[in-house]
Amino acid sequence: MQLYLVRHGQSQNNAGNSSVHDVPLTPLGHKQIHRAADTLKGHHFDALYCSPLERACQTALILHSELQIAPYVHPAFSEVGFCWGEPNATRDQLQSSYPPMILDPSITNNGWAPADSETEEDAYGRARKVIDWLSERHPEPDANILIVSHGRFGSIMIGCLVGVHPCGYSRFGQNNGGISRIEIADDEIWLRFLNTTGHLSDDLLT
Repeated sequence: MQLYLVRHGQSQNNAGNSSVHDVPLTPLGHKQIHRAADTLKGHHFDALYCSPLERACQTALILHSELQIAPYVHPAFSEVGFCWGEPNATRDQLQSSYPPMILDPSITNNGWAPADSETEEDAYGRARKVIDWLSERHPEPDANILIVSHGRFGSIMIGCLVGVHPCGYSRFGQNNGGISRIEIADDEIWLRFLNTTGHLSDDLLT
């Protein structure tokens, strides 16, 4: 299985424009993800996963429009701590905002985030469960899986995959729109590339 991790495009918070949680992408963030999509167009993907947070959903929607694959939205791909109380969109709100997306049954009209936040150790446990879940859903050795990640949770997922634990929230840093690829085969794991940004010009690097 090949896992491609894309960090969401620049959000309003990334740009320092707002302290409000669950913010949308900036215009620059949209450009970053369109560039990432151009780079990924040469690959076939069997699935696309993203978190329910707005910046991830907007990123996945751009990838959907370019790659013609419906995003599957699952709370397990959310940012570490579920971003400490960000707005908890309901199933109806997500379906209304993002019609092409497939929503996991765990997303209900009571929202999707747990009442409590999580520690870094909890986030590692969640990442390990996500990796096992993906392996069960995609047992084919040649499966190509695209994941829209967040900065902290993406770092933790990579750390879990390559056996570095604990590695902190940002050991495997990722730019907005950066792409990483991990190959899992025959009980071995290879980090093929980390945070490649060759598709982004200097003015698009954040």
